[in-house]
Amino acid sequence: MVRMTWLCIVFLLLPVAGFSAGEWPADWFRPHIGTNGGGYSQNEGARLARLSPWKMTPRGNEVFRIIRGLVPSEMNPGDIVWLARKLGSPLGQADRFQLWKRLRAISSDESLVSSYSNAVYGDGETPYNIMPQEPYGWYDFNRDGKVDLFLATQGYFGPSYGYVAIALDTVPARYLLDISSGLSVVKREGLRTILRFDVMQIDQAEAQIEYFIIADNRTGRISYGPCLAYASETVMPQSWLGRSRVLRAPTLRIRKGPVVDNTAVNPDEVWKLEGTSVLAGNIVAELRPGSMLRVLAEQPGWVFVSAPPLSVLKTSLRHGMDEIGEQKKPRVHYTVCGWLKLDP
Repeated sequence: MVRMTWLCIVFLLLPVAGFSAGEWPADWFRPHIGTNGGGYSQNEGARLARLSPWKMTPRGNEVFRIIRGLVPSEMNPGDIVWLARKLGSPLGQADRFQLWKRLRAISSDESLVSSYSNAVYGDGETPYNIMPQEPYGWYDFNRDGKVDLFLATQGYFGPSYGYVAIALDTVPARYLLDISSGLSVVKREGLRTILRFDVMQIDQAEAQIEYFIIADNRTGRISYGPCLAYASETVMPQSWLGRSRVLRAPTLRIRKGPVVDNTAVNPDEVWKLEGTSVLAGNIVAELRPGSMLRVLAEQPGWVFVSAPPLSVLKTSLRHGMDEIGEQKKPRVHYTVCGWLKLDP
């Protein structure tokens, strides 16, 4: 039996969809400060064009498979009706009734009955969130004739613009992304294709968020990479380590910069303070004892780290559009980035 070192064991135990953290390059964890995604742009058009080798037009039985995945998914029923029509397969009464029941389960407000009817039983000429004038597409990354990912530009309140990304390998289809954001990176790395979405920062107290979505070009499997969260005022290192290293946390507070500030704040007033919200002073996260962190940069007395989700005991980093359910949890638990003092 091959005996693994404790370091290997740590990496294997980190919770990941699709790939282990040990396979993620260090540059994925380096915050791209100043990015503020949101809205389709000319440059995004060029990035979307890099996905064109995998773009396909669903036909025949594949259309029916897609619809089977979308009908019970989180997608707005009006958009499902519209997509089915665009695919040349308008929804039947059974599917429309299933959408109706889902809408009624969300709200019992009788004043909304007419909008329910329009969404579910309309002709599908107009989508609800998807922006038909902007690019949207179906992508088959392993070229087996089955769509792996649906990607579309959507409109949100404000107005603001962003993306919905849906994996179509399960029933119901898996909602990966639905937020005001910009497509910042499309890159092929070995046998996988990497997409990075930078979430639009609407309120100054909100964190900067970067979503990574990974397509396996062998299997077509779509999964998450790390979801980075950091304060927009974070002091970026002057240089990054050529190779990151792993460190057991010597202290337990991640900060915006390499300086100790423990000034107490009123939790009820924290969102009114200038800048990204904090737990106290310049503290954006507290870690669990014994946490293993990735060191990305260093200077005397300090290291710049990324802390995986399981290591984060609590954090002030949040985004109003990235809160799901009554508990307002993010769709993907954050990998928190910032400065850590080496000595207590």
